[in-house]
Amino acid sequence: MTLKVLRVILIAVSVMLVGFIIWIDLSTDLWQKYVVISGLVAGLVTFFLTAIVIDRVIARSTHERWAPVTRLALGDVRRQLVADLPPYATPAVHRLPRLRMDGDRDADLDDVIAAAVDERDRLATALSRWSSFLSASADVVDIMDSVAEIARRLDLIGLLATELRHESNGEPSLSSEDEAVRVLLSEVDAYHRAGDGLIALIDTTLANNAELAVREPTRSMPNG
Repeated sequence: MTLKVLRVILIAVSVMLVGFIIWIDLSTDLWQKYVVISGLVAGLVTFFLTAIVIDRVIARSTHERWAPVTRLALGDVRRQLVADLPPYATPAVHRLPRLRMDGDRDADLDDVIAAAVDERDRLATALSRWSSFLSASADVVDIMDSVAEIARRLDLIGLLATELRHESNGEPSLSSEDEAVRVLLSEVDAYHRAGDGLIALIDTTLANNAELAVREPTRSMPNG
């Protein structure tokens, strides 16, 4: 059962409960006899209406009001993620350097470490600029969670590459160099998939948000 279906069921139950209480009030004198119970029922109805209906309406109104700024914020985060690709290409996250099976592996590891740090800094800069606004005024919890997950993966990639670099210099920290390389390559691939998924999620959210931005009433310019 999805969250949306559950919310619809709760709203329906709340409406039925309110109708039942009104019916009892009109057809019997139960509430007049049991004042305490009537107070508890009134509190319960108020809670349901506030938690399920009123808060939802207020949140949606806030999202609609700030839809244009939400598009700006998500567009900024997306711009930091997307690699420079031809216009016809599918948007994708910046690719981290690959380890070569031959050649100077230490240089490749240094490139991976530097790229992971750079990507994380770019993402953190964009997110820090908009995190307060997005958390307060936009329904983008999935995107925020995905950004945090990608940052975690970049940290892990940098850590694995650093440990592998130490191992190649005679300071082993992993049981096997081959296993370390396999784990690192797996994490890099996972980061690429997660980044591409986040870009697709942002694009979907922007498309859904565009309708709200169009419906935003145009403010009249002050006279004089």
